[in-house]
Amino acid sequence: MDGLDQKLYSELRNTSEELKEKLFSDTCSESIRTYLEAELHDTEQALKKMKNGTFGICEISGELIPPDLLYSIPTIRTLSDSKQVSDFYIKPFFS
Repeated sequence: MDGLDQKLYSELRNTSEELKEKLFSDTCSESIRTYLEAELHDTEQALKKMKNGTFGICEISGELIPPDLLYSIPTIRTLSDSKQVSDFYIKPFFS
């Protein structure tokens, strides 16, 4: 892993720990629990991909996901996911 990947890996690990802490706290409401569990699952999948060398590869096409998109949304799984994300933003993530 290069420096940027190492930083991203560290951030994902921290996010995972924070999500676990919130999920297992007494203050976690049932209405938000489902979202936290889904985010934790996605975060842990991204960490596994980083460990096994498949991080940044589209799960459908096998193509590389643009680095700018990965650093913005490290849990993204497919290139088609970027279309859904870009629908929420005025400016596109990448050209």
